Amino acid sequence: MHSGDIKEFIEIHSQCLEYESGIDSYSEELRDRRATACSSGDEDDFRLMIPVLNGIIADAEAYRGYLTEMFLGGDGDD
Repeated sequence: MHSGDIKEFIEIHSQCLEYESGIDSYSEELRDRRATACSSGDEDDFRLMIPVLNGIIADAEAYRGYLTEMFLGGDGDD
């Protein structure tokens, strides 16, 4: 492994951590909203989980797109 390779993998690792951190944040929020919804029994509280799930999906798709671009050179729809 060359020093350039090491730098590239450090950058990739760092970027992956950023994507995972965003997904983790959404997951924590989702757990909190689920707990609130289950405690309250209010349908509106359950509905508030949907935008959080959408955030997880968007972050996961962006992460997949990043990895696909980095290692497959495609758009990830294969």
